[in-house]
Amino acid sequence: MKTQDYTQEELLALRPWPESEERKLSRIATDLFRYDHGPRPTALVRDNCGACALQGYNRLPKSEGGGLNYAGWKRVFIQSNTFISRKKVLAALASENKAYVRALRRDLVTFGHNHRRTGVVHGRELLD
Repeated sequence: MKTQDYTQEELLALRPWPESEERKLSRIATDLFRYDHGPRPTALVRDNCGACALQGYNRLPKSEGGGLNYAGWKRVFIQSNTFISRKKVLAALASENKAYVRALRRDLVTFGHNHRRTGVVHGRELLD
């Protein structure tokens, strides 16, 4: 990877989050997977539960991309070391939302990518 090929802003996105920020992001992402309701929630409660959405409840139809109905869910999965397919990560990196892509790149460098077969791998492998 040649650094002269990157702008200053892109180089910043290749640096890991500071350690204190890394711990905070990881804790918050892990907590988002905890249910805040009882064992028999109503449909309305499940519609408003982040953990339910992250587990696939109310998934978007395939015609709309078939993803989870939770904004930024790819970053949450990476920050909590939850499996996410390489294909979905690469699709997110191709987003037109440059701020989201910068943050996602920084997450990959900091937390790595949890791959089902090989476990967590260094995120830079996806960025090169």
